[in-house]
Amino acid sequence: MKREKRLNINSKTGKNMIHRNTFLAWIVTSVAMVALNGFFHGVAAAGFFDTHFAPLGDAVLKMADFRVAPIVALEFILDFVMLVFITRWRAEPVDVREAMRTGALFYFATSVTWNVGNSATFVHWAPVVTVADVVWHVFTGLVAGWLIAKLFNLRWRTGTFAA
Repeated sequence: MKREKRLNINSKTGKNMIHRNTFLAWIVTSVAMVALNGFFHGVAAAGFFDTHFAPLGDAVLKMADFRVAPIVALEFILDFVMLVFITRWRAEPVDVREAMRTGALFYFATSVTWNVGNSATFVHWAPVVTVADVVWHVFTGLVAGWLIAKLFNLRWRTGTFAA
């Protein structure tokens, strides 16, 4: 059995690894969430959303016509805030299950806020859209929390990608 090497987090190397892995966790998680959400909303469930958004007319773009830059910016901002909630800038490994719970809860809160705000604004906002979107985002929150924890924890095991 290979012995785990402990990282001195107070050394310059240790601090650089902490910053690198925190940045890595944010970027990789954000890119993965953009890809997952892009596939779900733009391909897998596009017909579902377009059908339910049709009564809203020109107030809502078709899923294939969404403006990418604002969606990507929103995802990177949300994932950065989630990373802060999960890691709390700690100097010890993150519990993976706790990170997954935090990710699911964070995405639950943001997707419910988004959908309830839309249902208050748009007369024809279908409740089924809210349910489907919230369920999807709770799932992606679990995935994002898992990714953040695994990537953030890389610094405690050197020479391997096992977290």
